[in-house]
Amino acid sequence: MRRSLYITLRTFLVLVLALSFLAGANKPVQAETCTWEGNTSADWFTIANWSDNHVLLAASR
Repeated sequence: MRRSLYITLRTFLVLVLALSFLAGANKPVQAETCTWEGNTSADWFTIANWSDNHVLLAASR
């Protein structure tokens, strides 16, 4: 009886921990605005050509 209770409590604890991790995994994501300015050169990969000093690696379609 005691071993059965231990297994049940351990299973419940593992389930609660797993669901806690899953609940925290679906946070909303907000896109950052990145605008081409081209003040330094015509090179796409020059950081100073972008408004937020990050190079845009993938364009949305």
